[in-house]
Amino acid sequence: MDIQLKSRVKCIDRPVGEVSRLILSQTTREITDMVVRLDANGREIVVPVDGNTSVRPGPEVVLLYPVDRLEGMPGFRRGDWEEVEVAEFAPHLHVHQGEVLAKFPEAERDLSRRRFFFWASNAIGALITLPLVWPVFKYLIFPLYKGFDNAWVRLGKADRLPAADSPVLLEFTRTPKEAYMVNTVKKTAWAVKASPDLLKDVYKGDPERVFKEADGQPIWENKGVEYIVYSGKCPHLGCAYRWDETDKRFICPCHLSIFKLNGELVSGPAPRRLDTLPVRLADGQVEIIDAEYKAGEHGKKRIV
Repeated sequence: MDIQLKSRVKCIDRPVGEVSRLILSQTTREITDMVVRLDANGREIVVPVDGNTSVRPGPEVVLLYPVDRLEGMPGFRRGDWEEVEVAEFAPHLHVHQGEVLAKFPEAERDLSRRRFFFWASNAIGALITLPLVWPVFKYLIFPLYKGFDNAWVRLGKADRLPAADSPVLLEFTRTPKEAYMVNTVKKTAWAVKASPDLLKDVYKGDPERVFKEADGQPIWENKGVEYIVYSGKCPHLGCAYRWDETDKRFICPCHLSIFKLNGELVSGPAPRRLDTLPVRLADGQVEIIDAEYKAGEHGKKRIV
């Protein structure tokens, strides 16, 4: 029976309203009820479509009983019904989403109860699987929260720096692990066998002597060692710089930052002095902790 939305509805004694929604069976896909919006008060009731229902051209739906019978019919409650995909319904009726409904199963009518059991079952499942997935999860996130790599790296034998206050560019290889990507890179640092005057000049006030972990805990103090090692990266933008033996100064050719032998900035766009690194002498070898600091900032902010 093709009942159109907006069709006028009348009983045998007088008109009562219009069809506002259609309700069908999930199994037979046939219309079982219609929602009628009453003209008198706008109330919506669920009216069964059965042998007492007739559809006439116009369109018009005629209920073959008097108006008084409608009083015992149930009111329409949206929560009792679920939407039907309109593509599955008769296309010639020109219905839109939300205008064709089907009855919820009895067990699913109480939405709060359904939500409770949904979340309860999820919580129980999470408690069961947590002991299994936690080791994997911990393994995946650990690299994001571990501290800096404070391993000592050998630059070379100390006898490669025989002359005092004469910087030497030393190369070394590192294999950093960023999350789960491992790459081997070549790096450089400027090492100086420092005279007492240079040591005093570099470490005056001790701003460059103590090195700390990410949480602020001290990890090393450059004390009692006659070597100074500068990071091979300019603190401006991380470019490589060189030593000018004639003028006794470090020069970054990229943006023309100039530094004294003690690392102090003479001129240029660099925001701070050269970055000193933790250094020690072990078995005749000059060793460093390969710390890196964020370029372009006035203060030293360690990032690696």
